[in-house]
Amino acid sequence: MGERVEHDGVVTRVTGQSVTVTIECQTACEECRAREACGITGGGTREIVVLHPGVEVAVGQRVTVRVGSGNAARSALLAYVLPSVLLVAMVAILSPRLGEVMVAVIALLSVAAYFFLIFLCRNALARTIKFTITPRR
Repeated sequence: MGERVEHDGVVTRVTGQSVTVTIECQTACEECRAREACGITGGGTREIVVLHPGVEVAVGQRVTVRVGSGNAARSALLAYVLPSVLLVAMVAILSPRLGEVMVAVIALLSVAAYFFLIFLCRNALARTIKFTITPRR
């Protein structure tokens, strides 16, 4: 099995099908080999929703959240790499044909449309990225 990205957190919400865990980003994230793919660097807190966790947990319980590094890389690809490539491609394709302002507007609208499509597909994407949780003792 491949490497896994792990974060400790606290359960903040439990529903029938999901558990919401709040994790605090530590400076230790800077030492992690998967930090580029994770998107959790930079301090503060993040909420992670774990679908069908398979374990009994309660609000306030400390847990460890894990995700395969391949899932983290896929998330980074969808969130950072593809929209950047789309933006550059749109500018490269449209620059010889249109003015600068029009190219900028169309390129930014293309990226906005991409993120809207990701938003529409969020449920399908959530099923492909599997988080697991383990209660801490």
